[in-house]
Amino acid sequence: MFNIEFELKPDTKNLDSNMNDYKSYKYKKILKINGAKVSLNSFVGVFNVVMFEANDLMLIFGSPILRRRFLDILISQTDIQYLKALQRYNQVIKNRNRILKNISLKNSSYNELKFWTDKLIEDGSMIMYSRHKIIHNLFYRTNILYDQLSIENEKLEIIYHPNLRYPNDIDLKNQLISKSDYEKLIFESIERKKNDELKLGTSLVGPHRDDLDIKLSGFNISNYASRGQIRSIVLALKLAEAEIISEIKESDPVIILDDVMSEMDSNRRRLVLELINNYDQVLITVPDRKLLDQPNLKYSKLFNVNKGKINIL
Repeated sequence: MFNIEFELKPDTKNLDSNMNDYKSYKYKKILKINGAKVSLNSFVGVFNVVMFEANDLMLIFGSPILRRRFLDILISQTDIQYLKALQRYNQVIKNRNRILKNISLKNSSYNELKFWTDKLIEDGSMIMYSRHKIIHNLFYRTNILYDQLSIENEKLEIIYHPNLRYPNDIDLKNQLISKSDYEKLIFESIERKKNDELKLGTSLVGPHRDDLDIKLSGFNISNYASRGQIRSIVLALKLAEAEIISEIKESDPVIILDDVMSEMDSNRRRLVLELINNYDQVLITVPDRKLLDQPNLKYSKLFNVNKGKINIL
């Protein structure tokens, strides 16, 4: 059992004496486990939360960075080495891009790039391999969950889409390739695009340009699926995320469902509650009490929040 604390405190170290308004303060995060201050890396993965809210539909409609962030949060909660590699990689890309720009300005030589290219391949291959592996697991679980949530007979596909050129005999959907394979593919792709990188002054190869292909019955769902279908797909993704965390950490995450029930019929609401029934802690928000009239909730605690006041029902 952990006692976890998170607080924001004004950073008074370099505070301007003229800053009398607390809104002008810069705040710093204080993270504690059992009363002891810890780093962010030590904090990640201790308290695991899986949350679904309306903005999560942007996992489908939004830019690739949102899908990469979804994968990064999922993997980082279960693998601290991945988080460290990701942090190193982000710094590598900054340094490598700086040198690429300097080369174009004739302030650096191409030889200076080799060190950062080697680091990109080292950490980038680990990140790509880890993402590919978790996507295989995610695809399997999400498919089963979506099949339960959907009333249609549709085939859902989640395919890893790295920004690499790879041979036609490699099927990333059904085949997990090794870290050393990714090292080779990244190296070959960088060699192929080195002139473009020098011209543009930026790194064009690596996991910072990854994406997911999510398809329904062979079609791109952002153009094909209805809002209800997309909502069910994203909810299935989130519940699959919770299953993976539970299995790897041997401890259930806290499930938070923010206004999930509003656009569902009673049968689908019942099914969602059945799917989350075995988790230790689940928080559900709804605008209307009637949306929670389900037998599964007879032992739950209900709270009413009105104008900032909380009452137990």
